[in-house]
Amino acid sequence: LLRWQHPQRGELKPEAFIPLLEETGLIRNVSAWAVRRACRDARTWSDGRGRPLRLALNLSASQFKDPRLAELVGQIMADTGFDPHRLEFEITEHTLMEDTTGTLDTLRALARLGVTISVDDFGTGYSSLSYLKRFSVQRLKIDRSFVAELTEKRDSAAIVEAIISLARSLFIEVVAEGVETAAQRDFLVAHNCPLMQGYLFYPALPPQKIDALLADAAAANARGSGHGAPEPSAGVTPFRARSV
Repeated sequence: LLRWQHPQRGELKPEAFIPLLEETGLIRNVSAWAVRRACRDARTWSDGRGRPLRLALNLSASQFKDPRLAELVGQIMADTGFDPHRLEFEITEHTLMEDTTGTLDTLRALARLGVTISVDDFGTGYSSLSYLKRFSVQRLKIDRSFVAELTEKRDSAAIVEAIISLARSLFIEVVAEGVETAAQRDFLVAHNCPLMQGYLFYPALPPQKIDALLADAAAANARGSGHGAPEPSAGVTPFRARSV
């Protein structure tokens, strides 16, 4: 998720400025810059550590509707040398279902590049099983509102269990968002959901801190202790948060 380090207001979250970018038509330029920067950094970290990283990026509805999206992504992959098979775009259920014809065209174009598509905030929209298969979705991300309550409310736990079961039956990976407690983590592990992200692991980090984190993990692995944390990816990995 993009952050803006404003000189007067400090760190701004996406909801504070993305709508304005979309309203003014600047979203395409900023998106292109963000994707390019993220791919370049991930490529640098991968080369420096000798271990390829996956990169997961959010796409807004207006970004996803850009007919030149696949062309832009292809150009960025060529310019940065980042492997598109390690790139993942996250879109919401609402965006996925808004324009099925246009969505299919965009998904097919991205698939030809090798890009993974995941459905973000899953469980809050209205996508059906048939559409998940039709769009060749490869990953579902359980909305944080269900994860927050899964150890306290039985209905939220039941929804999480159902989403995990659904994903497994369709051979789709599932990721839990917003994991903040050890109890939530343990529940998800017990119910066959090893992929998570949230403040229990890491908050959003600036590039220099990610680089230091990767260096520490690589050093621990090199020592062969076997007890160090696995290297985090730039997107989603077991027990690691989004870091870009």
